[in-house]
Amino acid sequence: MAALTVRGHYCIAIDWLEVFLRNDPFEATRRLARQLNNKSQVILVGHSLAGVVLPFFSHLIEVKAEIYVSALVTRENETLFDRLFSGDAIFTKEWLVNYQDISSRGSASLTEDQIDALQHLIFHDCPPSSIADFWRSAHVDLSKLYEMPRPNEKRHLSRHYVVCTNDRSIHPSWQRESAMGIGLSTPRYIEFTSGHCPQLARPQDLATLIDNLAQQCAGGQVTD
Repeated sequence: MAALTVRGHYCIAIDWLEVFLRNDPFEATRRLARQLNNKSQVILVGHSLAGVVLPFFSHLIEVKAEIYVSALVTRENETLFDRLFSGDAIFTKEWLVNYQDISSRGSASLTEDQIDALQHLIFHDCPPSSIADFWRSAHVDLSKLYEMPRPNEKRHLSRHYVVCTNDRSIHPSWQRESAMGIGLSTPRYIEFTSGHCPQLARPQDLATLIDNLAQQCAGGQVTD
């Protein structure tokens, strides 16, 4: 966010996870949308699981564009469970094997093997302190998010998908395919050389990319 702020954007980081999981999705969206304080020209940026959340914001606030970064997305009226049960190869085998144990632990309670797995799969190209600084456990049931059907699209929105080509958790090939199914009349996905967390691995380059996309949308406030 700091890299976007110095480029002239007004940024708000929304801690959406627990609010969404402890409330009805639409009520959660209304609560979180208040944090935007009626800003205009809003550009939503969603990373990883936050990709499921972005369409709900777009239904309640005026949004100029959506940018998905190595994000989990679904098609209209489809849930993430639908995609999983249809046989989509969303996650890498290594991530599926390790996720259940890792997701329930905060950084302070990880075993050495779990730290090694996280470092290899998520933070392999990030600063050494990334696990300690940014990893936190999900103490709530994520199935609630997986069961949320994507609402009908607002066709006028500009949408972009940033494919992280060295992602070791969500298959880059699945990211490319998914970019084609998020309501884009002309699919727009950008290949970006990084692992799953480009905001940590290459923050300046990612900020430049988002800034360029914002300029294409005639500028605006960017929220992550």
